[in-house]
Amino acid sequence: MPTRSRGTRDADGRPPTVTEIARRQQILDATIAIIGRAGWSACTLQSVADEIGVTKAAVIYHVGTKAGLVEQAYGFVINEFATFVHESVIAANTPMDSIVAFTQAHLDYMLDHPDHARLIAESVNDAHPTGIEDRPSTPSRTLPLIELIDTARAAGHTHADPAEPAAVVATALTGMIDASVAAWLTDSTFDMTAAGRLIRTCIHATV
Repeated sequence: MPTRSRGTRDADGRPPTVTEIARRQQILDATIAIIGRAGWSACTLQSVADEIGVTKAAVIYHVGTKAGLVEQAYGFVINEFATFVHESVIAANTPMDSIVAFTQAHLDYMLDHPDHARLIAESVNDAHPTGIEDRPSTPSRTLPLIELIDTARAAGHTHADPAEPAAVVATALTGMIDASVAAWLTDSTFDMTAAGRLIRTCIHATV
C-alpha cells in the first residue's frame, strides 16, 4: 500500500478531515516516542497501534508502511527543528551572533527534544532501511552555515587571519555539533554546555 500524504489532500484527492489530521499526528507522536526510548527495531506498525490504542489497520490507513511511518515522523521532526533554528537565527543581533545562534540552537533543540534527536539519528543510520536519503555528509546540510559565515565576513566580522574557506569552517563546526549530540545520546552525562562553549570559541577563531 502506498504511503498516504500528510499534505493538504489525501490519497483519494479529498482534503483530510480534522479527525484524520489529529490521528496522523497522534501516530507520528507515538512513532517518535517509541524510537526515542527503544530505537528503530522497537518501532513497528503494531507497536505504534498499541501505543495509542488503535488497530494496526488504522495505522496502515494513515501511513502505509513502516518506512512511510518513519519518513513522515522524520519529516515532522526536521520541520520542527528547522523552524526552531531559523527563529533563533533571526533573533540574533549581528551576523556573528547569527552563527553562534545557529550552532547553539542545534544543541539546545536536541537537549530539549531527546526523542527527536534519537529519531533523527536512527533515521539516517545506514543499518536501517528507512529510505531517508539525508546523511550528516550531505553537501546541502552545510549551506545555511556557509551563507551565515559569508554574511559575517562580508560585514567585516572576520577574526581569523588568514580566514579558512567558509565551506571548511562550516563542515568542521557541523562535525563538532554532530559529534557532541552523538556523544550525548550515548552518555547523558556528556557536558553539552562545555561543547557549546568550545564551538563558540572555534567560531570566533575561524570566522
